[in-house]
Amino acid sequence: MSDSTSYSMSDDAPWIELCHAACLDAGVLCDGVRVLTTWDRGYSWNAIYEIDSGHFVKLYGPRSMTLYRMERTLLEMVAGGAVSAPRIVAAGKPSEARPYLILTQMAGETAEHAWDRIPRRDQLGVARELGAAVAALHATDPGVLADTRALPGSRRETAPMNMAKNCEHIEATEGLSAAEADEFTAFIRDEGAALLAETTCIVHCELTNNHIYLRQDGDRWRLSGLIDFADAMVSAPEFDVAWIWPWTFSRDAEAMRACLDALHDGRPRPDDLARRCLAATLCSYSAEGLWDEYIPRRRGQASVADMTEWLFPAATFGPRV
Repeated sequence: MSDSTSYSMSDDAPWIELCHAACLDAGVLCDGVRVLTTWDRGYSWNAIYEIDSGHFVKLYGPRSMTLYRMERTLLEMVAGGAVSAPRIVAAGKPSEARPYLILTQMAGETAEHAWDRIPRRDQLGVARELGAAVAALHATDPGVLADTRALPGSRRETAPMNMAKNCEHIEATEGLSAAEADEFTAFIRDEGAALLAETTCIVHCELTNNHIYLRQDGDRWRLSGLIDFADAMVSAPEFDVAWIWPWTFSRDAEAMRACLDALHDGRPRPDDLARRCLAATLCSYSAEGLWDEYIPRRRGQASVADMTEWLFPAATFGPRV
């Protein structure tokens, strides 16, 4: 997130006015406002603030009505259940203004800031708790979310755009043969599209370390909860699994195995889990960076099988033995 200190007070003034309007509509006092990010600063669809009560205000940008509906629906659904998440203090849409949520703050701090300094036993414990939380999310009724494939701003809309962009990026790779490029683009257009079209469960879609909160409980660190459900959709579980591996555990194999064991609750992992995770990855906006990392590390010719083993190795993602 962009920190408000990077901008002058005059830059923040119109954004603070929007926050005050939302708080006034909700009947929530907000004498002090800190602008964290806005939809014209960096990679964000929304404006997010911290107010002096300790709550967060989230204003949804011009293309974010779908994200507002998704996040509000999911936070209401998981409230008090097995998936800990911020509680909605107020929600609404002032006349001629953007929709908003006012949310409680999660206890603790993000895994992004805490992970490297917590004991190894606690890292593995958190990994198991995260797997159980994701399993609980995936077990909820996907019928609570309407199909958002055609709605502006939804992951259903942006994923096909990412797929097309990723195909173009692969085809432009220097030194890649036409046959190698064709294998990957066909994989994205066939298996990636089929995975995206699945309606198996609700997936968070951005289980990164800055969306996962940890807290100290006595002498142990525990999972506190998950935030930012706006990009959720109904699809395949691999859209969560594929994010956790590089963006939460930084490819820590032992932690990922602990997470997968809890996620599958003793059941065998799918034989094609790794390949499905690659398909999910190549449908995402993070694919370009991972592709550029893979190319100089490929073993011989680039292939779907080789990239699958490089990014989602069988020792971690294969059937548990």
